[in-house]
Amino acid sequence: MASPAIPTVTILSLLPLLILLLSSSFSSMASPASTTTTKEYPTFLHCFSGKLPPSTDLSQLVFSRNSSSYTTILHFSAQNPYLLSPSSLTTKPLYVITPRNEPQIQASLLCAKRHGLQVRVRSGGHDYEGLSYVAREPFLLLDLINYRAIYRVNVDERTAWVQAGATIGELLVPVPPSVTVFTVSRTLEEGAEKLFNVWQKVSALQLPEELTIRVILQAVVTGRRTVQATFNSLYYGTVPDLLRIMNRDFPELGLKAEDCEEMSWVESTMYFAGINITSGTPKEEALLNRSQPATNSFKNKSDFVKKPISEKGLRGIWNKLLEEERGMMILEPLGGKVDAVSESGTPFPHRKGNLYNIQYVVTWLEGADANKYIDWMRSLHKFMTPYVSQSPRGAYLNYRDLDLGMNEGPDTSYQAASVWGLKYFKGNFRRLALVKGRVDKENFFRSEQSIPPLLA
Repeated sequence: MASPAIPTVTILSLLPLLILLLSSSFSSMASPASTTTTKEYPTFLHCFSGKLPPSTDLSQLVFSRNSSSYTTILHFSAQNPYLLSPSSLTTKPLYVITPRNEPQIQASLLCAKRHGLQVRVRSGGHDYEGLSYVAREPFLLLDLINYRAIYRVNVDERTAWVQAGATIGELLVPVPPSVTVFTVSRTLEEGAEKLFNVWQKVSALQLPEELTIRVILQAVVTGRRTVQATFNSLYYGTVPDLLRIMNRDFPELGLKAEDCEEMSWVESTMYFAGINITSGTPKEEALLNRSQPATNSFKNKSDFVKKPISEKGLRGIWNKLLEEERGMMILEPLGGKVDAVSESGTPFPHRKGNLYNIQYVVTWLEGADANKYIDWMRSLHKFMTPYVSQSPRGAYLNYRDLDLGMNEGPDTSYQAASVWGLKYFKGNFRRLALVKGRVDKENFFRSEQSIPPLLA
């Protein structure tokens, strides 16, 4: 099975804190005892500065479009350059705020509401559609890059308070003393199709939990243009043990000891992220370096597969990949610990019965025709319709895709949002909307794909 699990601490995110701050403060704003009006704070900045201690250095906290550091800070955590380009239909924030504590967050939210500004919160995680740093109406960006403390660590209970701007590299969890990785590539001429068929059958259902093997499919040129399948693996154990398992469960790949490498968990993280470090740089320091500028624009989509794709389907996939040299498919096996949790146990519902998920990726360089690549991506996704999950056709929230549907303003109904929401959450979408209706019935925290409030 392909989804190994390592014990982790419980992460208590910023969201409950924001809701509590927002709920209590909005209540006081609506109270008859509250005499503060927009006349006292004619602009957002007047309002914001008026709620902070006089000694606060706003130049290191608030960045308007006229600030010399505005563009640098806005682009620092932006993962998709296309969304900030002139050809995009999105709007950049009026202000970027980089709070360090709860009172600064509270002031940002209160003043944004008072002055009719949307708020987008950016903590640095996956954001393929840029909903944390661009919008389609005036907004301010609450960038949590400086809100990253980890405290109240209880080793016995394995819990901690983690501020939402912290990265995984700053949060320590138990890991194995060493792991084994390998990357083996085969072209169609070298039997990639046969190997992929075997992988479809064993990756989620037969391999042990400690071993995961993903596959990356893409066009390459090796004398002639062809498709290559790259088998990319992580094993919680040693090379000899891995070879024994592979010879038993996936001998067709022909894995050899020289294909494998034992390393620390930190090294494996860098291995899969493709991070190269200069000689003498501590690995931990490289992982904590958040200045990894995005160079390629991209469009992604996702799917879940419940039964092996047929030979006809695979031949069609090869043809589609041969059309676009900058496209690829990343197939991640499920099973293992993913199957051990019920469909309704967490918001993520795509569990037992799914063999693997697919991430479709296409990238392009600055100045290229974005529509050309996006159109190809959409055509590939359409081609895959008969071979993936149905009713609804599932999608992975972490690979967000606005093609699935978008909210139309703050009054988007639950029914309208279900067009995209059921694809991500299935039956859990209604439960999430009911929670939203209890904690944010005015739909203040919203985006093009935010869960709408549903009142019981």
